[in-house]
Amino acid sequence: MNNIDKENGICLRYRLRACKEKGKPLVTYFHGGGALGHDNIKQLAEFRMMGGGLTSQKATILLPQAPLGTNNWLPGHVDTYLSAVKRLIETLTEQNSADKNRVSLVGTSFGGCCTWQMIWDYPGCFSCAVPVMGSLAESWENFSGKNVDITRLKDERLWVAHSADDNAVKIEFDDLCVKKLHELGANVKYTRWEKYGHKMHSKFYRRENWVDWMLSQSLDDR
Repeated sequence: MNNIDKENGICLRYRLRACKEKGKPLVTYFHGGGALGHDNIKQLAEFRMMGGGLTSQKATILLPQAPLGTNNWLPGHVDTYLSAVKRLIETLTEQNSADKNRVSLVGTSFGGCCTWQMIWDYPGCFSCAVPVMGSLAESWENFSGKNVDITRLKDERLWVAHSADDNAVKIEFDDLCVKKLHELGANVKYTRWEKYGHKMHSKFYRRENWVDWMLSQSLDDR
């Protein structure tokens, strides 16, 4: 499917598995860097490799595809993409009569960065988020310099996952952010492994009970 977002000047390609029942959760999966493009296929293939536990649930699943070049993190590129995704989520929530209080995010690598960025840009809008091997890339320099107010995220429900030996997306941001959020008493789970590098996501998605945790979260509980 295509969504022409005139406000953001982007044609957003996406796949959707709509739940026939009303009042069910809506989950958005952000793909990794290898699925960027305009074919509207690669993000679906990636999701099928990790989302088996999710596809068996009664939920609407959105798989947007980021255009080529989005992952260079130049000013405006990611913001435009994520703003278009946010608007699409709002539209689909209405069209599919999904539960507005159970709209969640999950993403891998580049998608993990997008997941962090979405909850940073739109705090209080999502029931929970699962950033896997991600980082708040655009704010990392300021964040590590302690110029970013992390209290912005203190009410977010997060399950962060990363591996210490990840050489593609460094773990330092997740370590620092989780530490600060725990100090604030935030509801944050952290799966931190010492091995598996930038391939830990496949094991995380298979081993951990992230699907049940994600679908059990609601804005009503805050």
